Amino acid sequence: MAASRCNSRHPADLVCRILVLLTLWALSCGRAWPEEASAPVTSEPTAGPPLLHVIEPARKNGLDALHKALRVTLEPEWALNFETPSTIDQLAPEDVLIVVGASTLQDVLGRLQEAPPRQILCLFIPASQFQTIVREQAGNHRVSALYADAPLERQIRLAKALRPGTTRIGVLSYRRANLEEARQQVGTDYHLTNYPLIEAESLAYLLSDAIEPSGALVGIYHPELFNNLTIKPLLLSIYRQSRFLVGPNEAFVKAGSLGTTYSTLYDTARNLSEILATYRQQKQLPDPDYGRHFSVMLNEQVGRSLGLILPTIQQLQNQLVEQESARE
Repeated sequence: MAASRCNSRHPADLVCRILVLLTLWALSCGRAWPEEASAPVTSEPTAGPPLLHVIEPARKNGLDALHKALRVTLEPEWALNFETPSTIDQLAPEDVLIVVGASTLQDVLGRLQEAPPRQILCLFIPASQFQTIVREQAGNHRVSALYADAPLERQIRLAKALRPGTTRIGVLSYRRANLEEARQQVGTDYHLTNYPLIEAESLAYLLSDAIEPSGALVGIYHPELFNNLTIKPLLLSIYRQSRFLVGPNEAFVKAGSLGTTYSTLYDTARNLSEILATYRQQKQLPDPDYGRHFSVMLNEQVGRSLGLILPTIQQLQNQLVEQESARE
């Protein structure tokens, strides 16, 4: 035996015994020693979730809440990168760029002028502003958007829900608005009239034409029409004749509009999740559109001053959702 050849008095006796024991252990385990040791088993790397690059404005104040809403809604199906890549023109073609705001969209499109076609989705941008930017800068990129403003037909339905007997609704806009799609959506129970500021001599003339024949007014946002200088005289003129305004967004409800529909951060994240699900199925972003998920805001103090008995926010939201579902 190997052990009998080891001399217990020799200084190498301990090393000899250790080698014999290791040889016996390797044979008992069915392993060769040491030349035929089996190679370690390795597993194939698994592909991670698709990557979303969230491109934000340089001033990131207040964006932490957006990050939280997106993480809660999109992870782990999507991997989110909130650090703007220095070379966005060299990203993988399958990566989607989520762009926050109009100025950021303009900057991104400028940086991608010479890049291969990209999939770009913009958040927090009004429909009219998005359409202008894309018309001028989109190039060969697939650029879509989740519009920040509410669809006109939703705002019109809210106006009627706030005062159910209302059938004549005036639409305040900066330029002349196309009301045909809204008319098709809301049906024949509404008489809609557009009052564009750019065709009036002044805001005072616009309001004198719009208020009296209208049971309620709905505003389409434009900074020339709705701003810090115009909102006070506009609202005072409307309320003096016991009318009310469905404002273009939640900021104007706080300023004195009776109500509006709008998207919270979590509404936005849910709408974005549905858009991205369509993208994964079709390998292409859908056309720009308004989100299906929304919230309602009311200024109850204004409602009381007008003598209105208002439904609850939940009742209004349920009614609007049912009406939109019936039209799909």
